[in-house]
Amino acid sequence: LTILGILLIVFASLKFSSRITSTVIRIKNHADELAKGNLRVDDLAVESSDELGTLSAAFNTMSGNIRELIRKMATTAEQVAASSEELTAGAQQSAEAANHVAGTVSQVSDGMADQLESVDHAKKDVDIVFTDISQVADKTKKITENSAQTAQAAQQGEQLMTGAMAKMGHIESSVSESAEVVQKL
Repeated sequence: LTILGILLIVFASLKFSSRITSTVIRIKNHADELAKGNLRVDDLAVESSDELGTLSAAFNTMSGNIRELIRKMATTAEQVAASSEELTAGAQQSAEAANHVAGTVSQVSDGMADQLESVDHAKKDVDIVFTDISQVADKTKKITENSAQTAQAAQQGEQLMTGAMAKMGHIESSVSESAEVVQKL
């Protein structure tokens, strides 16, 4: 009976340690995939409500948070790209307005032959130039505002990346500590 009891205890111990080891290995493999940048890994299966189950659930939550953070960063990057396109369009419109103003000035200098007609023509051209300059001023103001928003979005993106890298460092530390605990077992 003693031998049977010892064999039963050894079998139970091996089974228990195998369960712990397999859970820790799954968590380590999951962490390795995340560390490689693979955010499409499926969540870990939570098979118990003990410490290992809680650790697996917490790891799943952390993975989800990292995915969400990356999604937000992608959205911010898209917004920065859209702002950049708007700035480019504003610059093109400013260039067109400048060309239009240059054309108007050329027309005014060419129309000096007839004084009466040229004064009337110049008044009309000045009105057009005034409108163009107002538009240029409005567009320049928009460009300035878009530039400030772009700078802010870039700063937020940098903060998000810094936070993500810090979280990845914590993940690595946690996995290393878990590996050390398993190794000590």
